[in-house]
Amino acid sequence: MRKTIFKKLEAKGLIANYNRLRKNLPPKLPKRVFIWDETFHEALKAPTVFLTYVEQVKLAKLMDDTGISIINVGFPALSEGEKHNVKRIVNETFKNAKLTASAQPTMESVDACLECGVKEITIETPFNELNLLYKLKMTKQQTLKKTVEAIEHAQKHGGNANFTLMDGTRTPLEDVLQIFKAAADAGAKKLAVADSVGFIRPLSMRYLMSHVRDGLPEKVREKVAFSVHCHNDFGLATANTLAAVEEGVTYLHTCVAGFGERAGIAPFEEVVTALELLYNIDTGVDLGRVYRLSQSAEKAFALPIQFHKRVPLLVRQFNS
Repeated sequence: MRKTIFKKLEAKGLIANYNRLRKNLPPKLPKRVFIWDETFHEALKAPTVFLTYVEQVKLAKLMDDTGISIINVGFPALSEGEKHNVKRIVNETFKNAKLTASAQPTMESVDACLECGVKEITIETPFNELNLLYKLKMTKQQTLKKTVEAIEHAQKHGGNANFTLMDGTRTPLEDVLQIFKAAADAGAKKLAVADSVGFIRPLSMRYLMSHVRDGLPEKVREKVAFSVHCHNDFGLATANTLAAVEEGVTYLHTCVAGFGERAGIAPFEEVVTALELLYNIDTGVDLGRVYRLSQSAEKAFALPIQFHKRVPLLVRQFNS
């Protein structure tokens, strides 16, 4: 509806919209993107945040009604309590959203997802020297082997596998391409670059995503979708997510109200409103439901959304 108002104002010559100038439109801009919610994976890492199962289901149902395409429901291998909640929520009915769960590149972690009935499993690992040396304590070849085995194991047992490269924005391009190609050849359907410490700038994000896309073989590009997961440590999560979209990325990790680990990740309401109103891209999201979802998350997390958080208020005022 707001799109229609903007178009009428433009048509009458009452406003100028530089966003619509042909030379300002990135050539790889997609017509449709898909919102991948990470609230249950990321926001629960925020200090003091705890959700009961009832609160989790209520939020997930609101996300489904709002038009979010994918909901990450957690990390089943983390604990028996987490596994129990994931299994319960997978048995709920969702009209629009697909459910995914996170796993490390191990058979045990993938099996925990499969035992919960999760059909779409997102396998996560870093692949730069810092993490290999100090976190994983493995070589590149060992990490590649474990990642491929985990993806193949998920596929073999009836799951669809995705792959997220943690700390991807601090990983050398040749290494990104190496593990992405291996993941895709093993059967991964979506490949995500995670800006795990909120380190990259928008122009650098465009550079990275364009070179990742162009550096992979054509047969890989044809069978996978690209995704980004941007943290907000420098306040650039939304800008970096939009920069990735300008390079053709179509699956966007967001979190309701931007909650999450440390400074959070790209706020759902900022990303979808910017894409719908400034880029004229279809997100599949009903903007009329955005404020209610943000308000419900604020109540469930017992964390206030700051007064000057403009986008939820903008959507509320428009729909009132």
